[in-house]
Amino acid sequence: MDRDEFVIKNFGSFMADVFKNQNFNNIKSNHLHGYVEFMQDRGYSMSYAVIRFFYD
Repeated sequence: MDRDEFVIKNFGSFMADVFKNQNFNNIKSNHLHGYVEFMQDRGYSMSYAVIRFFYD
């Protein structure tokens, strides 16, 4: 699995677990900020680029 795939799958799991949201059509900026903070707290270097690519 490449990095982009990892980020998207992990983001989907994060959305389901934390926000109880399973529909990518309902993503808001606070979801993106929350995910990036979540990953940074765990030592990952995160940017919004991968998620924005799939979000836009």
